[in-house]
Amino acid sequence: MKRSILASLVAASLMNATPANAEPLIAAADLPGIPLSVTDPVRKTAPPKASNAGSSSTPSSQAESSKPVEARVNSSRLNSELRKLQGELLSASGNGKATESEQAGNTATPQGSGNIVMEPGVNEILQISRGHPNRILLPFENPKIQTTAADAQIKTDGSVVFVATNSTRPVTLFVSPHENPRMALSLTLVPSAMPPSQYEISLSEDAIGIPAGGYFMGNSTAEKWEKRGNYTRALVDLFEELAKENLPQGYKLRSPAIQDVHTCFSGPQVQYEVAQVAEGHHLVVQILVATNTGNEPVEVIGSHCAAEGVVAAAEWPNSILEPSQQTEMYVAFERKPAAQKKSRRPSALGGR
Repeated sequence: MKRSILASLVAASLMNATPANAEPLIAAADLPGIPLSVTDPVRKTAPPKASNAGSSSTPSSQAESSKPVEARVNSSRLNSELRKLQGELLSASGNGKATESEQAGNTATPQGSGNIVMEPGVNEILQISRGHPNRILLPFENPKIQTTAADAQIKTDGSVVFVATNSTRPVTLFVSPHENPRMALSLTLVPSAMPPSQYEISLSEDAIGIPAGGYFMGNSTAEKWEKRGNYTRALVDLFEELAKENLPQGYKLRSPAIQDVHTCFSGPQVQYEVAQVAEGHHLVVQILVATNTGNEPVEVIGSHCAAEGVVAAAEWPNSILEPSQQTEMYVAFERKPAAQKKSRRPSALGGR
């Protein structure tokens, strides 16, 4: 609706107002979402001329009666009309009739977009546009979606989920990685009369999988990069890219979580600290900083990080550290889903 038409509708409401003592018409803050600002604070009208039989009007009384009397607008009635008009304007873009709560001005403030940090199994309520497509960006690709919303259109494209509905009923989803249905994000999408929305979802640090298991989400782009050559070549290329301060295709860099515990030991005078974690599909690399805290030179090499689950390790750019000198250590783990971990049986003979 054009601005001039909206202004004429408001003016028509003002013409039907009951005259009374003058006061401000309405504050701009009372018009949520209406692209209109009322600049004329009062409207002046002339009262009906009094006529009494057998009495004559004096000049002074005629002067007083000719003075314009300021009129007061019924603000509650005007607010109701404006909110009703607002609901009709918004519902026009949603191809449906506005709900009673929207016409009454009781709708929640639309979120529209934002970054959402989620934990698996904890429900998150988001507002989406009714009658328009909405996008949800996931932290994993090829998701599996479970829903009972028969009146919603849901499509996926890589790590992006598109949701559209003309209904006012909420759309509930369980979204999980294709490789690990145990990990599921719970979403409740509430349709509202608002522009199309987009949300980018990330996992909390507590939900990030450890290299040997946890919530395995997969990464098809990184998987293609890791399988473009033989296994040994992939490890060499991975460390080479990290040494050049690059990330291989599909790899993501994150801050260390509490599950990221290093296994390196180069003597009591060398201190190791996990600084970064680079995650691919099959491989996860911990990037450690080794510091010589002693008073003599010391050697640090990749074999000092040998442990269960470690497939390769390499230092860069220094192998010999002078006192207070630092170097990076790359420690690669092969990621395995928790379901593939084997349980060991202790010997019944004891001591064997």
